[in-house]
Amino acid sequence: MASWPNPALETIAASALRLPAIPSSLCCSAAAQRERYASCDVMNVTLVKALVALVPILILLSGAVSLYTRTKTASSLVQVLGAVCLIVVVLAHVCEALKLFPSMRWGAGDSAGHYLDFVSAVLGLSLFPIGYLFHARTKRAGHEV
Repeated sequence: MASWPNPALETIAASALRLPAIPSSLCCSAAAQRERYASCDVMNVTLVKALVALVPILILLSGAVSLYTRTKTASSLVQVLGAVCLIVVVLAHVCEALKLFPSMRWGAGDSAGHYLDFVSAVLGLSLFPIGYLFHARTKRAGHEV
């Protein structure tokens, strides 16, 4: 009786169970599959974060537009411009998550997408509070007179 593992039987079994080769374009390694799925998870998280951030920014925009339609002042216009800049930031993150406009190279530090996102964030986070402060100052000054 032959002892196991028997090298002679292993070669016979291997030749009998030989499967046709799968083209490399149809399969990939387990590591490549994990990386592909991990990048999908990261992009989904980015999309969820952007969509969650969209809700309060839309509320800011609707409030600023409503104030502008009532008062037609420069401070309320500055608030609207700030809110629009914040909407651009959210839309940039949505485009990054969905891989829209790949020529913008979203996420790369020296790309047009990065600078659009950065400049919009800086303008939005400065214009909206400035407009709010000027509106509050003029409203308070009007009541004191």
